[in-house]
Amino acid sequence: MDKVAIYAAHDGVVATFRDAPKYRNYISITKIITDADGKELGKLVTLYAHVDLDLDEADGLLLDGTQVKAGDLISKNLWSGTRGSPHLHFEIRYYRPSDKGTEEFYGFRESVPGAGDWPYGKWNPNVGYGYGDPKSHGLSFH
Repeated sequence: MDKVAIYAAHDGVVATFRDAPKYRNYISITKIITDADGKELGKLVTLYAHVDLDLDEADGLLLDGTQVKAGDLISKNLWSGTRGSPHLHFEIRYYRPSDKGTEEFYGFRESVPGAGDWPYGKWNPNVGYGYGDPKSHGLSFH
């Protein structure tokens, strides 16, 4: 068991996934991105993988479906069964409103129309997700 303190990088809704093929247990936080008129531009999703949700639950930290703020504690435990010792896998993903799928990332490989620049980063249709500069979303990592 490896105790850590993992905090939310941004405001959003928490989803937890257990026994995923690649990351075992992981947490995602989703924030809907809108323009000045309130039109949805997409979703900002951060992923925190190789956490031990069973130990978090035993510690009373069960956040599935809850709203969190940037800086809130989201996990206390890394999973000790990862190769190369316990570690956190962190990803930032962006999804357009037209994308099909959910934050359960390993089922998110349907074809994606178009490619190239968009307001929140680059789009790679070969990979199936966008990426961008977290600073453009007010995120800071210390």
